[in-house]
Amino acid sequence: MNQSAASKAFSGIISDGATPTALTKAGTGTLTLSNACTYSGATTVNNGVLQLTRPDGLSINTSVKLFTTAGSLNLAFTGTNRVAALYINGVAQSAGVYSNTTVPITGTGFLQVGAAAPAAPGKFSGISVSGTTLTLNATNGTPNGAWTLLSSTNVALPMAQWRTNRTGLYNGSGNLATNLVNTATNKAEFFRLK
Repeated sequence: MNQSAASKAFSGIISDGATPTALTKAGTGTLTLSNACTYSGATTVNNGVLQLTRPDGLSINTSVKLFTTAGSLNLAFTGTNRVAALYINGVAQSAGVYSNTTVPITGTGFLQVGAAAPAAPGKFSGISVSGTTLTLNATNGTPNGAWTLLSSTNVALPMAQWRTNRTGLYNGSGNLATNLVNTATNKAEFFRLK
């Protein structure tokens, strides 16, 4: 696909047919994929730039093959795209999260290789009150990982009995800030991150 120096955009969904579909990016231009793709064959960037505009631009079943001498993968989105495997210059990379700190990956997004690791719970780093709004801050969570804030008026209850107060994603640095409106007037309420 994209055999020329011209840049092209594809907004359709690339999916498997009777056999697995593979995508090979050649040519010096940029090929932009702007939809969720479900194909399970390999994604190879031999030359130019393959740009993804959403965190489900590549299937979780694809293996990504990048060659640093001429090709790059631009993760032009916020969030994490999970794939089965990553090869750079023919060398299999370890399972984990990759970003623009790994050549030849660029952009603001993240690439999760292999099974998604469970998000590490963050640590509360600050609490403040403004009127009846309680603001909780946390650090050291998994970058772009999911968090759940549990609350209870009885700290002795087993965690399974605490209620889910809210959920969200840590930012790219593993931090969060959340505002709980009309909570500061409660006599006693306890919070846990998971």
